[in-house]
Amino acid sequence: KSIGDVGLAKLANAFSGLPELKGLVLDENQIGATGMMAFFEKITSRITLQSLYLGRNELGEGLTYFAEAVEHLPELKVLSLDNVSLDNDKLTNITNIRALLHQIHNKKLQNLQQLWIRGNRLDMDSVNSLVTILNDQALPELYDFQFDPNKTLQSAWDARRAERQRLR
Repeated sequence: KSIGDVGLAKLANAFSGLPELKGLVLDENQIGATGMMAFFEKITSRITLQSLYLGRNELGEGLTYFAEAVEHLPELKVLSLDNVSLDNDKLTNITNIRALLHQIHNKKLQNLQQLWIRGNRLDMDSVNSLVTILNDQALPELYDFQFDPNKTLQSAWDARRAERQRLR
């Protein structure tokens, strides 16, 4: 059974009273934009999450709320956005992805070590944004990046890993 938007909104009140909360797994909970908005309005200034799993939810516009909340999650080290149905509307999907990528590129997730985005449709501009993020070292601590096969992205990730190995 899943908690949905209403359940997440209720849990957000409880989570806000847990400043030591470090990890949260919300995979497969039928969470959408409404739940994400309520969640991030309540918790971002009160907890220091290090891992957040949002996979297999239909986030839709909720990814935009997450992008806005990223600056309040400086300790985040693990982010799973696997198979999130961002929206049925491809243009909205791309806009939501780009909002998050923009925040990442602006170095809002300096401590992120693991980023999982498998199972999501990315347009070429989003792939290029990810390549730029990797090339610009916007995620200096990233060591685990899981994504669907894409030659351009794979090449950038391989170069990034080779550079890290060379520097060791």
